[in-house]
Amino acid sequence: MELVFGSQLLSQSLRRVVVVVSGRNAMPILDGVLFDVSSDGVVYLLCGDGELWLRVRCDGVKRCESGVSGVFCVAARDLSNAVGLLGDVDLVMSVDYGAGLLRCDYGAGWFSLPLMDAADYPRPSFVVGEGMTSFSLDGGVLFDMLSRTLFAAATDVLRPVLCGVHFDVLDGGVVCVATDTSRLVRYRRGDGAVCDGFNLSSKAAGLLMGVVRGVDCGLSISHNASNCVVIGEGFELATRLSEGVYPNYSAVIPRSWQYECVVSRSALSGVLRRVLPMSSTTSSIVALSLGVGKLCCEASDADFSKSAKEELVCAYDGVAMRIGFNGAALLQSLGGFVDDEVRVCFSAPDRAVVLCGVGSNR
Repeated sequence: MELVFGSQLLSQSLRRVVVVVSGRNAMPILDGVLFDVSSDGVVYLLCGDGELWLRVRCDGVKRCESGVSGVFCVAARDLSNAVGLLGDVDLVMSVDYGAGLLRCDYGAGWFSLPLMDAADYPRPSFVVGEGMTSFSLDGGVLFDMLSRTLFAAATDVLRPVLCGVHFDVLDGGVVCVATDTSRLVRYRRGDGAVCDGFNLSSKAAGLLMGVVRGVDCGLSISHNASNCVVIGEGFELATRLSEGVYPNYSAVIPRSWQYECVVSRSALSGVLRRVLPMSSTTSSIVALSLGVGKLCCEASDADFSKSAKEELVCAYDGVAMRIGFNGAALLQSLGGFVDDEVRVCFSAPDRAVVLCGVGSNR
């Protein structure tokens, strides 16, 4: 079998799927990428780690033997690294099943890789089966939801259900939630009663976010109690869902508060970036002191005699109050908003604080 690829487009497709490959695989065959060549010249690349699978259509095919189909498997990272260094050239792939070799010719050079047994490569199902709940979502909306929530997901493996994002499917929209128990981010599109929900791992969410970046077409998302399948233009993703019941996040979000401060998001972010280097490296604690018409941000590290303080204007007419925050987490949370101004809503220094965009219900 002989195939001709444009090396740059092939490299882009390889980079999309190779990120799925785990550094330590229980099955050596999962270190490979499976090429599936159809008789009409369409080539699909498949990679997985046993729980997460991604198949993409390779757009770099320039020539393929007419009527020839087949599959072959080679080491994913070795091939991706080699092709990524070639520049923009034509790459001729010759598959010799008898010798068990893949030879790649380009310009004045060539390289070869041993074939892996494609018959041993697991084949996940991307078919939406009976009993699966399906809904549609625009690729840009999904990217927006994941990019603004995933940073708050937990990393504690003892609580795997929190190590990712949770989706609640509503009658007229979708809610995406992530929390590490010290902060919680909720992104809502639309309204309605909760119909169903599922937990997506951080690895699957991060991969999906990379795949749908810049994709404006509609996606089909289907899931049951244990698996989720996402199908879009030129790709299919299948993953095992995180097991466990997600905490009732609605119960911890305050529904009312006594005080509200409106402040420029960019101004507050700038102040935090300047003050944070003077905080303790172990806690990153900053104090926000609120007064009528002003907000003061302070940080200090007594062990190294460092301190910083800066004021900015805000819209606040309540009682004077001083609240401590993890400055790094607060700065990261502010980055999840698109609004020019944010509302800081609270009742007391020892109660949960709610951040929300001005004029936004997301």
